[in-house]
Amino acid sequence: MLSRLTATMQALHSYTNCLKRIRLKELYETHVATAGRRRRRRKQSGSGSSVSDLDVGEFDPACTVVTGGDVDDAKSESGVQYAGFCPVALVAGHGYLEPGDERLGLLTYGGKAYTCSSVERAAQFGRHPRLYVQGVEKIAREYPCFSRLLRMDDVRVTAPKMSTLISM
Repeated sequence: MLSRLTATMQALHSYTNCLKRIRLKELYETHVATAGRRRRRRKQSGSGSSVSDLDVGEFDPACTVVTGGDVDDAKSESGVQYAGFCPVALVAGHGYLEPGDERLGLLTYGGKAYTCSSVERAAQFGRHPRLYVQGVEKIAREYPCFSRLLRMDDVRVTAPKMSTLISM
């Protein structure tokens, strides 16, 4: 009983510290600025079509574009990573959560499917997928609440020691 209480207390402490460290005001300002820029770009370009329109010549050879009927197959194999949030937005916005748009298509890398929030972000991910995957993993380690939210069971999060909890 005591060990279960201790584990619960550690998890609650870890989650609370994670939430305190997230700079919500900065994330909100990033969201407002990004959304405005994206709206202007869509108006100028006449909407953003899909990832199938991207020039994949610059893509990492391990990253592939999935569109049309193949999207459901890619999703069923491993599911969409990061609970459907855009990895480029997560890394560029230091934890900014922007839902990916599956209507644009998916990108696969390392046997896993990823969705991006815009064609531009899909192009960024396609050029450097490893950079973004490692960046999201770093954010999940730094902020344990993100690993739960993004359904990243394979990321090792270190819980604070009991002596640290007692001294607080």
